[in-house]
Amino acid sequence: MGLQLNEIDRFNLLKQLVNKPDVFQQYDPTVKVPREALEDLIDVAIQAPSSWEKQHWKFLIFEDPKVKEEHLYPIAGSQPYIRDASAVVAVLGDRQAYEHMKQVENSSNVYSLERIQGEQLPVPFVEQDNTKDLSTPPLAAIQFMMGAAARGYDTYPTLHFDSLQLAKTFNIPNQFVPVMLIAVGKRKESSGSTFSSGVINEWL
Repeated sequence: MGLQLNEIDRFNLLKQLVNKPDVFQQYDPTVKVPREALEDLIDVAIQAPSSWEKQHWKFLIFEDPKVKEEHLYPIAGSQPYIRDASAVVAVLGDRQAYEHMKQVENSSNVYSLERIQGEQLPVPFVEQDNTKDLSTPPLAAIQFMMGAAARGYDTYPTLHFDSLQLAKTFNIPNQFVPVMLIAVGKRKESSGSTFSSGVINEWL
């Protein structure tokens, strides 16, 4: 029988998983995340919700130390964790995600292109709604990072990279928009440097 947790225990476990790590992370280059574990984390990531179930994402996983150091490291502003982490995942937004809907079953829970047309939402509305290209992939990225934490790995996302050079270097088709890079591995001892901007809530 699996571990049974009540609501409070589950919430406390979640708080532990999402506890913000140090701002400046240093990764242990000797620790390798198995490919099977990375595949499991991608499986978790793609369960994230997406507008119209269009799955606006694609993932590029960099494992080769030479590729990371010679190509990805300078593209990401020579940030050490990009070089030293076991793997780096590039999260991309898909400009043509609407094509996926042609493969989705027309069920009571999922909208297909045909069903959308039947409900008088024209296909151009779906095809041209590219604003979600950048807003939806971070949801998958969050699930990837939470999954990694649950498996005992550390992650660090960054927006500090040359997206044009990334696309050019790795021949990324124009339909994909680089959104972020996620370093995954095991970080070294805490630097003791943390940052919090506080919490701002507004109740209406």
